[in-house]
Amino acid sequence: MAFHAKCEDDADQQLHESTDAGLDDPDHEVAGEVLELGGAPRLSFDQLRSLHNLVDTDQDGKASMLEFTNYAAKMRKLQATKESDAIIEEIDTDKNGKLSMYELIDEISRDNQQASGKKASALSELERQKFKVADINGDGFLTKDEIPTMFFPETHAGVLELAVQHTLSQRDKNNDEQLSESEFWQGEREGEEGMPISDDEHRDFEKLDTNGDGLLSIHELKAWETGTFQINDALKILFQAADKDGDKHLSAEELAVAREYISMTDANYHFMDWVEHSEL
Repeated sequence: MAFHAKCEDDADQQLHESTDAGLDDPDHEVAGEVLELGGAPRLSFDQLRSLHNLVDTDQDGKASMLEFTNYAAKMRKLQATKESDAIIEEIDTDKNGKLSMYELIDEISRDNQQASGKKASALSELERQKFKVADINGDGFLTKDEIPTMFFPETHAGVLELAVQHTLSQRDKNNDEQLSESEFWQGEREGEEGMPISDDEHRDFEKLDTNGDGLLSIHELKAWETGTFQINDALKILFQAADKDGDKHLSAEELAVAREYISMTDANYHFMDWVEHSEL
């Protein structure tokens, strides 16, 4: 899920091309349809304007970075709740409408058949601990309302702490309670641990390392584990390219003009999820 910065030097060129085409693009009247042109899925102008209207909570015609990030957090919670039914359908083997610890561990064991014994054991223990925190009423089962806490750690501080501590302990080779760039990226790669760190990955690490000490603390790691880093970084790059008047806000027209550029960035995937969820 890592966001890799896209050729920022090409941003202005892409936007100029979109601006030159203007809103006379023949497909700009198409509403509620994801268009695939040039191999990249693109939202329609109408969808982008409708999305802007939802993000712009104070309805001043301009959406700030804070409004975008707040909307992203809101959508993540709604999507977590929406997926609870699918999770129960997949894992609930006795079909009683809730999940037991046994059903959960059995599913995890199947998913991690290729993991080493030590790693598989650590994962099972993590899930047991998360289950106990998520089981708010302590009845030994997870209901539809409790499931988001289990599977979406960012929705509960206690579960998030367990998840991040697990990631740290699995990757921290020298036991200093921090992750070097090498420890972090090698831990991200299942079966490709020997690959060199790319320039994009190096830039991502530098952004995650907010205090600039060359190491990731458990606090800095949380931004990656929750997905906050990925969406915020995607939005920052979008703002740099699309905020043509430099007011640190995006109007509906600025968002629409940046349509082609958006289709080439990871912001597009988030926007498409939001549009689908909101049925725009």
